[in-house]
Amino acid sequence: MKTVSNFFSAIVMRYPKIIISITIVLTIFLGYGIIKLEVASEFGDDLPANDPLVQTKRYFQEVFGTKYLLFIGIEKTPTIYNPSTLQKVKDISEEIKHLNGIIEDEVISIATANNIKGRDWGLEVGAFMKDVPQTEEEIEQLRKDVQGNDMFYGRLVSKDETLTMIIASMEKINGKEKDKLVEDLYSLAKRFEGTEKFYFTGDPIGDYEIDRGIQHDMNRLMPFALLLILAGFSISFRRLRGVLIPTAIMILSIIWTMGLMGHLGYKINVVTSIIPMVMLAIVSSYGIHIIYRYYEVTPSIHNSLHASGEAVSRVAQALLMAGITSAIGTVTLVIFKIVSIKEFGLFLSIGIVFGFLLSLTFAPALLTLLKHQTNNIAKDNSKKEDIFDRLMPKLAGFTMRNRIPLMVITGIVFMASLIGISQIKVGINFVDFFPKDHRFTISANKFNDKVGGSNPLNIMIETPEPDGIKNPEVLRKMLKLENYARGIEGVGNTDSFARLIKRMHYVMNGEKKEFDVIPDSQELIAQYLLLYSMSGNPGDFDNLVDYEYRRVKVNIYLTTFDQERQREIFDEIQDYTGKIFPGNTKIAYEGLVRWIAQTDYVVTGKIQNIISSILVVFLFCTAVYRSLRLGILSIMPLTVATLLTFGIMGFLGIRLNMATAIITSIAVGVGVDFAIHYITHFREEIISLTMVTVSIGTLLILPVLFSFIDVKSLAHRKEAVMGYETKIRWAVVSIGLIFWFLFTFGSAFSEGLSPNVSPIETFGNKSIGELTARQIMERNDEVGTSKDSTSSITMKLINEKGQERMRKVSYWEKRDKEDNRNTLVKFQFPADVKGTGFLTLEHKGSEDDQWLYLPAMRKTRRISASDKGDSFMGSDFTYEDMEQEDMAEFEYKLLGVEDMKGEACYRIEGIAVSESKKKETSYSRRELWIRKTDFTMLKINYYNKKGDFFKTLTASDIKMISNKPRAHKLVMENFQRKHKTELLYEEISLDEELSDSLFTERQLVKE
Repeated sequence: MKTVSNFFSAIVMRYPKIIISITIVLTIFLGYGIIKLEVASEFGDDLPANDPLVQTKRYFQEVFGTKYLLFIGIEKTPTIYNPSTLQKVKDISEEIKHLNGIIEDEVISIATANNIKGRDWGLEVGAFMKDVPQTEEEIEQLRKDVQGNDMFYGRLVSKDETLTMIIASMEKINGKEKDKLVEDLYSLAKRFEGTEKFYFTGDPIGDYEIDRGIQHDMNRLMPFALLLILAGFSISFRRLRGVLIPTAIMILSIIWTMGLMGHLGYKINVVTSIIPMVMLAIVSSYGIHIIYRYYEVTPSIHNSLHASGEAVSRVAQALLMAGITSAIGTVTLVIFKIVSIKEFGLFLSIGIVFGFLLSLTFAPALLTLLKHQTNNIAKDNSKKEDIFDRLMPKLAGFTMRNRIPLMVITGIVFMASLIGISQIKVGINFVDFFPKDHRFTISANKFNDKVGGSNPLNIMIETPEPDGIKNPEVLRKMLKLENYARGIEGVGNTDSFARLIKRMHYVMNGEKKEFDVIPDSQELIAQYLLLYSMSGNPGDFDNLVDYEYRRVKVNIYLTTFDQERQREIFDEIQDYTGKIFPGNTKIAYEGLVRWIAQTDYVVTGKIQNIISSILVVFLFCTAVYRSLRLGILSIMPLTVATLLTFGIMGFLGIRLNMATAIITSIAVGVGVDFAIHYITHFREEIISLTMVTVSIGTLLILPVLFSFIDVKSLAHRKEAVMGYETKIRWAVVSIGLIFWFLFTFGSAFSEGLSPNVSPIETFGNKSIGELTARQIMERNDEVGTSKDSTSSITMKLINEKGQERMRKVSYWEKRDKEDNRNTLVKFQFPADVKGTGFLTLEHKGSEDDQWLYLPAMRKTRRISASDKGDSFMGSDFTYEDMEQEDMAEFEYKLLGVEDMKGEACYRIEGIAVSESKKKETSYSRRELWIRKTDFTMLKINYYNKKGDFFKTLTASDIKMISNKPRAHKLVMENFQRKHKTELLYEEISLDEELSDSLFTERQLVKE
């Protein structure tokens, strides 16, 4: 070690300018890496890649997508059942749909959720509250509808009727967008606030509140911490260089460390984000040693060069050992399997190495180039003793005189610590980290008390074959699991696909108690699902069951945030699930179990970390000091201190979690630092009271101060994902517009000049170039209309993963004398819905009549006439899309002529103008492409009420049937849902003079 000390002393004295130059170059290079740093926000990045829960999480995302839940509560006393509050629920539900990041079709409230209701005339599937009730009778009906649906009673509306909830699914977005979404939600609530109170919870809300809390703490404590350090430097050295040089060491080591992370491609995670704070506490001491030694030798050495060299020579051994052992204390964190802790230990140890290397090179190199300066702290202490000079010898004397009693007391404390350690609680109680009056704490408690919790444990049940979830026995076991879970203390509400099936069976059989069960027939279950699809959207069940009906999710909401209790609940549910489901059923878990797994890794990792760090430090010190006794002595303080720390944690109820695991590891490194300096000074018979004072102030007080920040940061912070918004440059837009004008007007101009006009391009006595938009639409209606038609249709529903659901139907259509369109649909495939029939009798100006025949029940049921905006048989088509439009209700505008797949087409805009149609339609406008040669529609773009383009219909494979063009393939693609539907037509017949008797209930049940 003496040789090493001489080495550092020599290079500082010989090459100070080179050292400074190299430091500047390295700082520029490594500093550039900081701009490469990205933030990791995925839970899967925090546990080992081969961890079963990480794999389960990825599997869940593949099946159900990456989504996060937001819970918005609206409270009104004595009841939410009043027109004003209900109007706010409806308005807020609609506005939330349009916020960036919200999945529009997955906003659930009493204004949007589909309720399966039994009515005197049959079955109705629709929103609880399509229109806000105004009369007492209407409000009472809404209350009864909610109370009568156990899927939503106590969930969407609390049983005391004072709180209603809106649940919104949020897609994965970057941190800035997520923060903006939360702020928009808060602004939305403020805009609607009145006599109602608003509550918000969910992971994105928690992330936002934690980040804001950390920012608040950091803005308040970081300046205070820096001032404390600078004050310590100033009081100790009373010279500007005594303040600036140690500060420079801290800043440079932080820049080097974080820059190296960026260059190596590491991302900042929940733990590594606090490395700079911890380095302030640790690295600040290294510069102190150099400055102190420098001022200690300057009275006898009147040259900065030699004074710096001598200072390095005296302190290098102790500083190297302290730095190396501190680095060892933190690098042993790599033994953890939690990736964020592993990376924290690695880069903090590198930062510590950077800190003491800069202290041994850059700091003394600067001192050699500065004017020689002395400081009165190094003067003969006999002239003026301070309190520490008087206290320390007395303390040392007391210790030596009472070493036996002190050893006994240490033993007693040691034994007491073991008792405290046995009482340590593990994990995090999320809510406890917020003040009791914090809005997040209030909201979380409100949801727990009123609506059965907002903290989900998700269970995925996978059957061996597709459609296995339709098996009645599987569904019954799911209900058993839910009922069992609801009986566990700490569990609130549950929901699953099985409850939906049970509800349908109940209302389809007159709401008789004996039918409030899972039906016995798989075919009947399939037919119930088909019935629901008559008005439901294709993605209505995406949060509960996969596309193949093979995997299903049970959601269990916990009302406790205590991780130990959560672990007990999870173990109990896991054990019960394994008992009731057969061995060929695969069970997987997601949700809060990620924290349970993380806690397991913290406990095992901490034990291994303590053992390994103490062992490595012992071996290192024994080798360096060449003394077994000094090796044991070096680890004794930190061993006893570590046990004492965990004992106190047990007695005070401080939990062992990621935060405390890391802080105790840092304490090991700092404790070794103290021990080594004591031993080194003891061996050198040098006792520097001033240095002890400064070291204790910096290395003990500051880590304690930072621990208050670190606990909160490490325990709960979810990193904001750093992203960059792509900006479209105006130059590109301008070029695009130029080409658009050239193409559009060029095509129109060339058409006008063309002397050749095909006979089919005439309408009355006008050439096609003179046709108005309405005339073109009338011609399209003429070629697309027939008195009756029959066809076989294959319907393919295709989700974003390319998975398909297929249905085959026979289809009949006929117009009566009043031009009402009557339709009959008979399902042929899949087998479990074969024979199911759907009859619609249209009545212009009034509600249509609709009947459904379910062969599994051998009964015909009248059903509610579907809303025009409802999904047609669970597809991306709506009933509005499938009907022939009344052109008198629309205004049409010719936008130009465009080429569509080699065909010249009119591009026409259609906008509803009648008040009734404006209210009924789901679209603000449509753009239609009509082929010039035969007036066949080739494409339609649809724009929602907000004006956003969201889906497209394309027609292809057009063939002549009875001298009329008919598309044999229609594809409707919904870009918001990332879903599409293909309709493939076969065996089309037109104008066959179908009998009226075909469109009757009697024909409906005929097989």
